[in-house]
Amino acid sequence: MKDRSAKFRVEAFDPTRIVLRDLGPWDEHLSVTNDAEGVIEKLSPAPMQRVFCFDSAGSLDELVHDNQGHFVRFAPCTPKEAGL
Repeated sequence: MKDRSAKFRVEAFDPTRIVLRDLGPWDEHLSVTNDAEGVIEKLSPAPMQRVFCFDSAGSLDELVHDNQGHFVRFAPCTPKEAGL
């Protein structure tokens, strides 16, 4: 069975934040929005900085997590909050 997990690129990574960009193609892979739990699980071995993502529509949101590898919710953010 083909892996349908979200495909994304890390655009920025530092001690305080990770910025992702959703890559798709969405007819083959889930969007980061639809696979937020899986995305946070993939990142969880790393120290858990704030995680921001440009979604499939180009909107920037924060993927709020519990610092233990579990997605909690989405939160609106500005580019300045994401360090951009």
